Amino acid sequence: MSVRNIVKRHVVETTSTVHEKVRELVQDHFNDGEHAGFTTDMWTDGVKKKLFMSVTMHYIDRNFKLHVRNLHVKVFQEESHIGSVVLKAFEDALHEFGCKESDRCVVCTDSRSNMAATEGIRKIYKWIVGADHKIATVLTTVFNKTSTTTDGVRSSPFYRYHEFAPHLFEMIDNSKELIRYFKQANLQNSLSKTLKQENVTRWNSLLISLNSILDSYDEVTTVLSRFANINRQANKQFLVIRIDKTSLADLVRFLRRFQTVTLKLEQYLEPTIHLVSFEQSALSEYCKPRNEPYNDEDAEGNKFTIPSDNDDIAAIKMLIKDVLREK
Repeated sequence: MSVRNIVKRHVVETTSTVHEKVRELVQDHFNDGEHAGFTTDMWTDGVKKKLFMSVTMHYIDRNFKLHVRNLHVKVFQEESHIGSVVLKAFEDALHEFGCKESDRCVVCTDSRSNMAATEGIRKIYKWIVGADHKIATVLTTVFNKTSTTTDGVRSSPFYRYHEFAPHLFEMIDNSKELIRYFKQANLQNSLSKTLKQENVTRWNSLLISLNSILDSYDEVTTVLSRFANINRQANKQFLVIRIDKTSLADLVRFLRRFQTVTLKLEQYLEPTIHLVSFEQSALSEYCKPRNEPYNDEDAEGNKFTIPSDNDDIAAIKMLIKDVLREK
């Protein structure tokens, strides 16, 4: 027998053994009359473009020990992704482990239509929306481009709130153009830290992208200056000159607070539900415009002074506060 087949056999046997053990633990928990929480999500892999669905169980035993069981990570076979189809797949995953007590199950998902649909998971199970996903959608509502369709004609992408902070949104566009140029011109290797392109499907991606420019701002300026001296017809120094470093730092600083909150709320090995109201209130307070410098401290207790808000940051704060309230 080949090594490949031996490894495959061991993997299958181990999976079967672990599956049965987890099934027994889950059934014992429900037989004791206890409740449980579940999280589920769907995503598409970037290589084969297959849709996957995961189901994770969270519960506290009689000794107040928190358990996390990954019950299900499988390819989603159905062509339709509507709420009722997602509900069927979710139920099948739970029933496979003997979880048939729907009245003792609470499910937490994002707020996408197939997860939050009235004919979906929430039709049978107690359902709550993930707070970290809500916070992430607040940022995407303000900072992602959208489009409209009139008489079947789709408009060019645009920022919903461009008029309120035009210089800031133009800086974001300029930052994206700078990163595209460095990638297309194969200049990433000229930097000690590469510039990160935004991925709109990833949380905090805009922050990561803008922060990569801020970290390498002086180095980017040097690289473009050097290339301009070599070939003046290929002078691209304007790409970084039109990105005001101070404004960039202000926006990065503002967005970091949201990254801190989403990372805190997306933990699954520690309880987080008690943090939701506090963090939502803290973010609402954080989004009040500041007319004077104020003192703050980071997670390590290091104190620092934050300058007063410029007009664009003040406008963005008010926008995000309004969207946060609506969410």
